[in-house]
Amino acid sequence: MPVERTLVIQLRQLGDTLMSTPVLRELRRLHPRAEIDWLCQGSNACILRHNLHVSQIETLPRGASPGTFVGLAARLRRRRYDLVVDIQSLPKTASLAWLSGARERIGLRRRWRHALYTKPYVSSKFEYTAVARLRLLQDPRVRLDNVSLDFYVGEQDRQQAEGFCRRWFRPPVAAIYGGRADHTRRWPSENFAAIADRLADRGFQPYLVFGPGEQQAAREITARMRSAAVVDYEPLPLPVLKETLAACALMVNCDGGPKHVAASAGLPTVTLYHGDLAITWNPPHCPRHRVVTTQLDVPDPPFVGTITQAASTDDIPLESVWDEVEQLLQGDLTQRTPASVLSIPCSQETPA
Repeated sequence: MPVERTLVIQLRQLGDTLMSTPVLRELRRLHPRAEIDWLCQGSNACILRHNLHVSQIETLPRGASPGTFVGLAARLRRRRYDLVVDIQSLPKTASLAWLSGARERIGLRRRWRHALYTKPYVSSKFEYTAVARLRLLQDPRVRLDNVSLDFYVGEQDRQQAEGFCRRWFRPPVAAIYGGRADHTRRWPSENFAAIADRLADRGFQPYLVFGPGEQQAAREITARMRSAAVVDYEPLPLPVLKETLAACALMVNCDGGPKHVAASAGLPTVTLYHGDLAITWNPPHCPRHRVVTTQLDVPDPPFVGTITQAASTDDIPLESVWDEVEQLLQGDLTQRTPASVLSIPCSQETPA
């Protein structure tokens, strides 16, 4: 039977949402006439708002009341979906998939929740997340190399970003993101400061990237720098941040959402990871997205970069990171299409 209406469920997390956009693109390719809706939390709706593959965006607030949940379930059921793809496969998302009444319900095989799907799937731990989510569709026609991350923005956001860049940027610009606070993703401020100063010595203007609640961490980096940096601004809306990153030459960063925003803009990156997160969250075989990670006992890992003997990200040597930055600097930083299985779009108004 033809698929006329589809629902994709991915509620939260910036990186997870961007990693799920290849699923949307493949669903459109496989079902060109279908309506495709997306269910997310409101904070991530901006990632999908200008994506022409999306017919309608439904939102479920974090901590929603039982009444809100029941009302959403009723709306979804009235849509009469043919297919629901529950990427997160949480108890509440699996319940919504089942309550939708869709004839085909896809999700991960997790505990009791597999009983709510018609096609549960067992995922691989050691695989790039975007590829794993394409496998979730369980369709032999799916192109597993179609893993670019889509983040389309509107004209107003683009104009705001242009104004920001005119005010603050003196190209070439190097973005620095060190804003995550949890111990598996942190790197000392003085190390980020040293990287930023070395880039400044090479003629780059350091641009400290941060989100809500992360500005103080960015200021701790600039306080240890001897060169000037862009830091005295208020946190930017995600679409505006994406466009400012598209204007940069490269980014050095800890693991986190801004790294995936940078990837959606085609920006070359050097990312610090903890263990096997380098496999699941970094594009494979891609020399423009380089890795420096802690101890990792995996033969022939698919990423390009350095495995250190550090026990935590905090202990990764400064020189290991700088060596990977040097590798990026030896390439063409103006190129925005990596020479790999990936095809990451730059700023575009409409999907290809």
